[in-house]
Amino acid sequence: MPVLQRLTVMVADQHPQRRVHLVDCLNAIGIANVRVAGDGEQAFAALMAGRCDAAFTTLQLPRLSGPRLLKALRAQGAAPPCRVILVVAGDEAAQGTQGEAHGFDAELPWPSTPQAVKAVLEAVLGRLI
Repeated sequence: MPVLQRLTVMVADQHPQRRVHLVDCLNAIGIANVRVAGDGEQAFAALMAGRCDAAFTTLQLPRLSGPRLLKALRAQGAAPPCRVILVVAGDEAAQGTQGEAHGFDAELPWPSTPQAVKAVLEAVLGRLI
């Protein structure tokens, strides 16, 4: 089974349109096992319930912000660790490397493309094909 088909990815975003677009991008590059959450508490519960290779989140995620979600995941010490990618848009992107300041594994500029999603996943997980 190809690497992409074995990956499990979480999309945690408060905006339904962005969640759908990210899922579409992931499906377009061959990742079908995608979990979605509309807030940080849902994302954390889903991530603790099973293995996940990577998660996309935002700074302003409701009920448990992106940075707090990252901190909670790191505190659990899951092995192998889930790589957490910050989705940055508009003003957040203009402010520079917000993800690095909070300890995220990478940033994905928004709006995005399937090619950009694949590139950021390869940056944190290694070559995917």
